[in-house]
Amino acid sequence: AIRFPDHSRVILNTNSSVSYSKYWWNRKVKLQGDAYFEVEKGKKFIVKTKEGEISVMGTRFQVCENNNKLVVSCYEGMVRLKCGTHDQPIGAGFSVEYGKNKRPVLSTIQMKYPEFARFKRNFSGEELRQVIAAVEEFFQIRIQLATTGHKYFSGNIETAEAETVVRIICRSLDLNYMIDPNRNIIINDKN
Repeated sequence: AIRFPDHSRVILNTNSSVSYSKYWWNRKVKLQGDAYFEVEKGKKFIVKTKEGEISVMGTRFQVCENNNKLVVSCYEGMVRLKCGTHDQPIGAGFSVEYGKNKRPVLSTIQMKYPEFARFKRNFSGEELRQVIAAVEEFFQIRIQLATTGHKYFSGNIETAEAETVVRIICRSLDLNYMIDPNRNIIINDKN
């Protein structure tokens, strides 16, 4: 996963890459392959691919481009797909495939998140610091541990939401957590 300067996040599927200018004010990225985006609200955010351009204001969506085919799936909010002269809005719960015949095919999507955007781990008696390190790496967030003593976590976690992972860990180990104004998560002992 990658966090952009505006705190938007992208998760790349295998054999995929994203690039962007160090001048982030324009919020434009170039994508090769398959990626899931969680875009913070703000001015327009643009994803450019070889086959077309997707523009959004703030939403969750997936873009997959391969073999001259572009598939855009919107999970929340709305995106706009531009391919040549074709210009189409895509609402939440819908996917558009723009293929070789250049005719867009609209379909519904049932999942809340693509498979590769989910944190899926089975922990068996792992030290809490190692568990937290895995969560930080996947979600590209900062979690501060302010707990006493050694704590170990066991459990199977599958979710696409960082706060859900933290809630599960805290409930299991009888801990508290809070989110500070900088979006950092602080985990501490219950009083």
